[in-house]
Amino acid sequence: MNKLFKIAAVLILCAFDGFLLSAFAAETFSKKERAYFEEAMALARREDPATYAVLMDHIEETEAIFREYFKTGDKVAARQKILDLAGKYAIPTLARASDETTVALYAPVRIVIEMLKIHRPEGCKQFLHGQLNTNFLDNPILTAAHKYFSDTILETYSSGNKNTHTGKLLTTDEVLQILSENLEFSDKDIETLANTSGVSDVGACQLAGRFFNNDLIPEELRAAYLRTVLFNPAWFDAEGRPIGPN
Repeated sequence: MNKLFKIAAVLILCAFDGFLLSAFAAETFSKKERAYFEEAMALARREDPATYAVLMDHIEETEAIFREYFKTGDKVAARQKILDLAGKYAIPTLARASDETTVALYAPVRIVIEMLKIHRPEGCKQFLHGQLNTNFLDNPILTAAHKYFSDTILETYSSGNKNTHTGKLLTTDEVLQILSENLEFSDKDIETLANTSGVSDVGACQLAGRFFNNDLIPEELRAAYLRTVLFNPAWFDAEGRPIGPN
């Protein structure tokens, strides 16, 4: 289960990736840097509203990341710090979302997987590991699917901001029971998810689709299942990085 979790947990990071991100232009930034920020923020707000919301909620930390980026020019490090920031604050908030908004996430996740299967099947393996090739977003259909995903994440995040308690979570055994009894995953299927090198691109898309096939999960457990495999705060470290169940 630990290997499977590491795949499922980082899926959420795809909602915070793929676009140039920005923070509010502080007074300490130069005119050129401020213009860069404003343009990037507008793009984030338009194309990746979930990221925009998290960054605006924690603007001081976001500004610090970009001040460091302007000093070093290290885009890779800045991108990772943005992802870490999103995970750190988004995960516990998303875990507090209502059952209704949590269940609503199944649809965009499945659509992203299906669109990748049709248009860029090689992207399914990346998606399973929490990555999304930004070149794929040149495809307007994939861009629309990603936007739907991000919009729905934003609704879930907003719901979590209104609640003070984490929603129902399942135990590892309960998740495994759903996988084996409802989603009909074999031990081999789980191992394949953990190591997709031996499966075809289309096969990876099929496995991902099966993992999120909420139609086969008992209705009363759908929210708890998705919340557990994606948002269980106990399965993340203090910086929001996935560590899996104990």
